Amino acid sequence: MGVLRGGPSFVALIVAVSLGACGASPVPAPPLRTFSVLKQNGMPMLCTLGQPIPPVVGVLAGSSADPETVWLQVAGGARLSLTWPAGFTVRFEPGAVIYNENAKAVVKAGETLQLQARIGEHAGTLADPYPVSGAVLGGCYPPS
Repeated sequence: MGVLRGGPSFVALIVAVSLGACGASPVPAPPLRTFSVLKQNGMPMLCTLGQPIPPVVGVLAGSSADPETVWLQVAGGARLSLTWPAGFTVRFEPGAVIYNENAKAVVKAGETLQLQARIGEHAGTLADPYPVSGAVLGGCYPPS
């Protein structure tokens, strides 16, 4: 068997390269709470064109350490729970980034999100979250 030569500096280099590679990956997040999307022949049903006035509007926020993972921060400071269409995921890069069912980034923490729902239709709690449904984020997501 041969002897590995190179001394402490060689070992330090290997450790530094290994640790550097680990830091480049996004932080995995818990799965999002999702709902099934109504489909016909494998395609989502058409969304309604009209939007309720006023819709729910807020800024996406999130934390990989929070059991809720992501939420909507609305005017006045209220925090609303959300449920997402099936296939949506979240990654922390380092802030929350939501990906749709086609793995395309659709909204990031700090960006405004408008939902086709009226304030008060849901409690916005873990037990009664606002669905991110309808014509939103470049897609059509009618809940089944």
